[in-house]
Amino acid sequence: MNFNDMAFLIFAFSAGIYAKRAKCSWIASILIAGAAWVCYLVLFMLFFFPVVLIVAKLGISEEVLSPEILLNGTHIVVLIAWLIIGYKWSGEIAKNGNQTEVTSQTTNPSDRF
Repeated sequence: MNFNDMAFLIFAFSAGIYAKRAKCSWIASILIAGAAWVCYLVLFMLFFFPVVLIVAKLGISEEVLSPEILLNGTHIVVLIAWLIIGYKWSGEIAKNGNQTEVTSQTTNPSDRF
C-alpha cells in the first residue's frame, strides 16, 4: 500500500468517525465516508494542480523538488486541513444538534399568512 492509498483510507475512515461523532447512523456514516473519498479526490486536485503550476512557473527543477515530494506534500496538507476542519465541524454538529428545523415566530397558525 503506497502513501496515496493510505491518504484516501485515512480520509474516508475519519469522515465515518466524524459522522458518527455528529450522531449520524452507521449507514449514514458509511455513505458519508464514501462520499468523502470522492471529495478528497476533488480537494486534492484543487490543491495539487495550482502547486504544480506555481512550481513550473518559478522554474524549480525536478532535482530540487521531485514530483513525489509534491504529491505526498499535497496529500499531507489536504489531510491535515481535513482532520482539523472535520473534527471542529463534527463537534459543532454534535453540540448544537440538527438546526435545519424552521420554527414559527407566532403562536397562532392563521397569523402566518
